[in-house]
Amino acid sequence: MAGPTLAQQPDALLSAREVIQDRDAGTITAQGDVEVAYGTRTLRADRIIYHTDRDVILAEGNVAIIDDNGDAVFAERAEVTSDLDEAFVNQVRALLRGSNRMTAANAVRTGDNLTVFNKARFTPCSACTFGDEEQPLWHLEADEVTHDQEARTLRYRNARLNMFGIPVAYTPYFQHPDWTVTRQSGLLSPSFGSTSFQGAYINLPYYHVIDDTSDITLTPRIMQNRLPVLSLEHRQLLPYGEMRTEVSGTYSRRRDLNDRWREESFRGHIDASGRFSLTDRWRAGYDLRRSTDQSYLRAYDFVDASRYNSHAFAERFDGRSYFGANAFAYQILTDELSEKRQPIVLPLLEFSHAGEPQWGSAYPTLDASLLSIVRREGREVGRLSVTPGITLPAIGRFGEVYKFRAAVQMDGYWTQGHQPGSSDPDPANPDDQITTGRIFPHASLEVRYPWLIQSEGLQQTLEPTVQFVAAPSGGNHRRIPNEDSVDITFDDTNLFSISRYPGLDRVDSGSRVDYGLNYSLATGEGFYSELFLGQSYRFEKNNAFPADSGLRNRRSDFVTRLRLRPIDEIDLVYRARLDHSSLRPLQQEAEARLGPDHLNVELGYMDIPDLSNQSFFGRREEVSGQINAQLSRRWYASAYATRDLAEDYTPRVGLALGFECECFNFSAGVERRRYRDREIEPGYNFLFNITFRYLGGAGSD
Repeated sequence: MAGPTLAQQPDALLSAREVIQDRDAGTITAQGDVEVAYGTRTLRADRIIYHTDRDVILAEGNVAIIDDNGDAVFAERAEVTSDLDEAFVNQVRALLRGSNRMTAANAVRTGDNLTVFNKARFTPCSACTFGDEEQPLWHLEADEVTHDQEARTLRYRNARLNMFGIPVAYTPYFQHPDWTVTRQSGLLSPSFGSTSFQGAYINLPYYHVIDDTSDITLTPRIMQNRLPVLSLEHRQLLPYGEMRTEVSGTYSRRRDLNDRWREESFRGHIDASGRFSLTDRWRAGYDLRRSTDQSYLRAYDFVDASRYNSHAFAERFDGRSYFGANAFAYQILTDELSEKRQPIVLPLLEFSHAGEPQWGSAYPTLDASLLSIVRREGREVGRLSVTPGITLPAIGRFGEVYKFRAAVQMDGYWTQGHQPGSSDPDPANPDDQITTGRIFPHASLEVRYPWLIQSEGLQQTLEPTVQFVAAPSGGNHRRIPNEDSVDITFDDTNLFSISRYPGLDRVDSGSRVDYGLNYSLATGEGFYSELFLGQSYRFEKNNAFPADSGLRNRRSDFVTRLRLRPIDEIDLVYRARLDHSSLRPLQQEAEARLGPDHLNVELGYMDIPDLSNQSFFGRREEVSGQINAQLSRRWYASAYATRDLAEDYTPRVGLALGFECECFNFSAGVERRRYRDREIEPGYNFLFNITFRYLGGAGSD
């Protein structure tokens, strides 16, 4: 039954099976499914006695005080004020948001802000437990825990960290954010490690919230063998995008190209990026990446890469049209290539349009670009390219699929410091200014005839494809430089491309026919297999492709792709380019994944020739493998290695072990790196990280 409101709190509502008011004693007693509601809080109990003179409620039996945010305090006995703002509770058990739990001998709530738990235990572990009694994996014990709801913190006095029921750490004072906090200023988890160049080091990051949309992280690194490094990361969320900027700096010695140590000087880097959605059709962005020298980023474990590329762009998408404005700059982080000869692309303007069907299903196309390249040392190139065309798709009466394409590529070039016929971007005896160009018409007809064969539990597809390409010979004369068509890869992905070059500086001249066959077999029980085999035949004898590209002869090499997935736990993919006469593999890539999710092996193999103009890198052949094991619901492990077959050494091998649950993460590993790069010596890297929810953690890089 609904009862009366409490005497001094007209907004409080009392309901119970039985309510007795004793005016002489100044009490209201309620029994049976008692509930007192005031504002956003609710008190439930088997029995309450409300003392009107003291405005205090004494609750007994299955007491629960519940906030509308989901926090609930349980006890057998409690004293609270009628507005439920202040309370004294014995034998507290609190179930808090985010599966957090608190127990205490007693708790005192004062005002609407502070709750003090005495002889308390706190843990965020609910599903992460150990033992037959499913005790939490870890908990904090303290003589006193104060929950400040305004500051959104938990403060501990004489705190002890227990793992698996065993005390492992003690501190007289400790504080961490409560479960309502997603961002808060303060120290983050430190990390530590050791390298031959830095010696032993420790990172001490400090995180600062600027406002609701921005923050910074300041990280000093203290090292045994070097002066400290200071890095700063700033993040900003905008109504129309986001920005991130990281900078670092130190004073340090470094090795030069001749392996000599230079005197201490400033070393640092910047890594900034931004992405902006300006309108429904326009977007823009930038990536600004630069280092003071080639080895700084690897020596101080910021980036392990061979290039550091900067890029700025603006794009417009409008129906069937696209416009892009780009600028590129490249920094080389290895010794193989000269940094001064790297191109600075400013600008690259691109436009592409596919018109609406005009004559039946035929539609016009237009591709255009404007390119300007400068260098600190070497040739300068300007290029204007315009390619109008038409595309006509059609389907025949027997299901065959046709696509006719015709276009005229018109290119104009302006060069300074280019030596005709040379692939060197900085030749010794370049010509002065050269103005040249070409007009290159081409047309193609692609015919596909897919077949589908179905029977009970079995589906087969067979798709032969033939493409005829008509184009004049030549077009790649010596006066045209090659900037964007150097790296050539001929495989199953570009067999039917009009041009097998990756860019516009070289054209795939001459008439030819491309043909291939794709076959797949699938069952309803997870079995799937696919085989593709294709080749190209050129009618003219001469072309500009490199000798090892697979496209130099009239009959190209065969390109093939094989995929086999007999069951979900086995997936094999193999790609290759086969010699057109002997069928010997000349270029290969293979991937394999064997086993279920809880125990599987990943294997990879790569054998790729060096098709760059001056054979900078040599033939690349390597094999890699990784074993992944889910040891239990929480534990996982992996082992991995990479073997360079061309150089006959193992550059990387390692082991890793980890544990994951909702309140605790642990990972550890060891890696052996067997390469030297200026300041970086071969050796072992030990990796370690441990993180407690809300508390942070510690680790090694």
